[in-house]
Amino acid sequence: MIFYLAVNAMKDSGLAFTDVLADYIQSRGADAVILTSYKDQYGNYHFGIPAGKPGVVIALGGDGTFLQCVNDLNLIGEDYPILGVNLGTLGFLTQVEREGAVSAIDQILTGEYTLANYPLLSASVENDRVSYCEQAFNDVVIGREGFARVMTLDVCIDGVFAYQARCDGILISTALGSTAYNVSLGGPVVPPGTPVFVVMPMAPHMPGLRSIIVPETSTVTVRLYGGKYENPREGLVTCDGRSNGIWLEKDDLITVRKHHKTGKMILLNGGRDFYDLFREKLLTAR
Repeated sequence: MIFYLAVNAMKDSGLAFTDVLADYIQSRGADAVILTSYKDQYGNYHFGIPAGKPGVVIALGGDGTFLQCVNDLNLIGEDYPILGVNLGTLGFLTQVEREGAVSAIDQILTGEYTLANYPLLSASVENDRVSYCEQAFNDVVIGREGFARVMTLDVCIDGVFAYQARCDGILISTALGSTAYNVSLGGPVVPPGTPVFVVMPMAPHMPGLRSIIVPETSTVTVRLYGGKYENPREGLVTCDGRSNGIWLEKDDLITVRKHHKTGKMILLNGGRDFYDLFREKLLTAR
């Protein structure tokens, strides 16, 4: 078995912890590969996960490191299972803390785990000006262009007009992503595995406008209108907060739906329950 160690070097000085973990994996007769990272033209970091060589990805860092691994696997067309080890603070997507990493390796080697498929979102914009399609594990955000500006937009769900709103933007999140930006906006927390997406307006100028929970088979479309002043940049669409989003112009139509691919997350036997994580990570003052 190959273990690919994807580490956030800022959270493991000199890779001291990663080196110890790699040595332990090799002492158990498995292969450990510490992945190199690089930065793309947009400033996003990536791990050099090899295609065609199946293994287990151990994301050593926090939720950002986990999301980075998800994106990199999707880019190379692979669905190697991922386990997150928290070296940071929140780490809601991680299964174990630093001190539990060795035990987690033992459980993987002895098959004491299950694999859970996680859905991805696909966000696309297609017109004469631009062709854009990206995936997201947590959320797709259609946000405003500048400080202290609001957007006017239409939201349709499965081709049916839902509402028009003036707001800071719209967020569409997966169930797993509901504990990220969505929850900070006051959106609902959705247990993992629930086959739904959350459509969340951001700071709407309509007190009665709330989030909508839709089946994950739904297609959500958002159309932008021009603002008060002439501006070619009316908004911005981003996936999981990555830097390679695109600027949106008047009348652009953004389509968000379930991605045709899924990924695999390792769930350790006897691991932390979702509601334990919920109390620990979201309800404890830090």
